[in-house]
Amino acid sequence: MKIIKTLMLVVLLTAFAAAEGKAVFSDVEGDVFVKKVKDTELTTADVDMELADGDIVITKKGGKAEIIFDESNSMITLLENTQLVLTKMERTPKQQNTFLELISGGIVNIINKVSGITKKFEVKTPTAVAAVKGTQFGAEAFEKESNFGVFEGEVVVTGIDASGESLAETSITQDNECRIVQNQRNYKQEKIKSRMQKVFGEAHRKSLANITLYTKLKQNGDLEKIKAARRLMMLAGLKEYIKKNPEWRKSMTPEQLDKVHFMLKNEKSSDNIQNFKETIKKYPFLIEKYKRIQMERFKRLEGLKERGLPKDFLEKRERMQKQNKPRPGPSKK
Repeated sequence: MKIIKTLMLVVLLTAFAAAEGKAVFSDVEGDVFVKKVKDTELTTADVDMELADGDIVITKKGGKAEIIFDESNSMITLLENTQLVLTKMERTPKQQNTFLELISGGIVNIINKVSGITKKFEVKTPTAVAAVKGTQFGAEAFEKESNFGVFEGEVVVTGIDASGESLAETSITQDNECRIVQNQRNYKQEKIKSRMQKVFGEAHRKSLANITLYTKLKQNGDLEKIKAARRLMMLAGLKEYIKKNPEWRKSMTPEQLDKVHFMLKNEKSSDNIQNFKETIKKYPFLIEKYKRIQMERFKRLEGLKERGLPKDFLEKRERMQKQNKPRPGPSKK
């Protein structure tokens, strides 16, 4: 029980201390877990938690997560029963390259172009590699089949065989989809079907609305106030944990103790708290649910029996890592 309580606090500290980075959870619902590249165990995902190269995100049945890239420039939404690896995120003042591995499940991608910045966004599945520069599309991965549907722009897809060797390349344009079976050498796009719309349509519409909202909030300065209000709630959770666990110091590492003391030392004044309350009143749909999310995640940690990565994920990832890594790009015209 002590280990479980310690894990709860560690997750709180991790999310509280995270600075705005290349990729951050903007929304989490249901069962969503993260395996940080430096950790050996899974932990629950949290809003505003920062993600890094090599991190793994897993959604269970009923779970969903939104990840914002590069301060609201782009977003991906993970549907339920999805396993995703953030393989690499390369950033320079003029270049943004993102490489993902979709082991299984589905994601919706909103990849916005930015003036003066060259962007490359790539999703690898067990049977294909999709490359884009700026577009909106859904990707779905099974062990021997992948589906791609484009809502805006164009996606260039290269099929790969079981060894990872590149097969044929095709372009998928707006309002079209393409199904790629492993070792298949001939495939073509066709109009998006009702199933693709059912799987990705609603998530795409919501993602598009949310990224527009986050961009607006960032421009008017309210996004930082919302984050501050969320941290305030996390601070309240920390205080409650300490109150209910008088010997909490005994189960913490020196580094974790430093983070606790830092959080308590930098507690906001009553005037600032009042400002946060005004923000909560202005954006209740972005903040009030955070209380519910925090309570639910504690219950998930208590019920989390397997803290390592699922066996099926390890097997699928191992097969994908044995494949070569083709790097297709949009066809030159």
